Amino acid sequence: MVILEIVIITILGLIIGSFLNAALWRIPNKKTMGGRSQCVVCAATIRWYDLIPLVSFGMLRGKCRDCRSAISIQYPLVEAACALLFISAYILFAQAHPGGLFLADGVSLVNFVVNLFILAVLLYLFVCDLRWYLLPDVVTIPASIVVFLANGFLTPLACNAWCISSLPFVNLLLAGAVCGGFFAIQYIISKGEWIGGGDIKLGVLMGFILGWPGVLVALFG
Repeated sequence: MVILEIVIITILGLIIGSFLNAALWRIPNKKTMGGRSQCVVCAATIRWYDLIPLVSFGMLRGKCRDCRSAISIQYPLVEAACALLFISAYILFAQAHPGGLFLADGVSLVNFVVNLFILAVLLYLFVCDLRWYLLPDVVTIPASIVVFLANGFLTPLACNAWCISSLPFVNLLLAGAVCGGFFAIQYIISKGEWIGGGDIKLGVLMGFILGWPGVLVALFG
């Protein structure tokens, strides 16, 4: 059962990684997320069998089938990284739920899916910032809303004895305000030279992910 679940999670991670690669090109270049994938050099439509995560890159030897231009190593790396992150999340989940995904309760399953979502978003933002120096609002803002609602409704235990309120939403708002404010102060002091506006929104997302006082450990630990 565990081996089957690992296989499923690995395939899911590879598929999501492939989607992230598409978004990493299309969103920074203001392209629509709809339509068939194309070579970024010759604009030839990529065949479905050339879109198999990891496998196609190896079979094509890292080159476009049509124009033979080099395919960025980013593609297999992001796919592999996403799969490894998903597997790591599953291992932690399995340690807490020996029965695996199929025997876990509904809340635990939803929380697991939310964790996979968070990992995928953070991987996207890391690579996008690394390559394009960009943290797109179209990603950070919707992700912040999803995480805020998910943590607020599904993980009330995140509000532990250190919280100022028994309400998870108040806890998350405090964490988001502190972390976002931390980056906002740097932005104001440097007049945008140290960090950009996207970092402020990323700070809010971090706060919603970690809660209070976990966000303090991330900032000053």
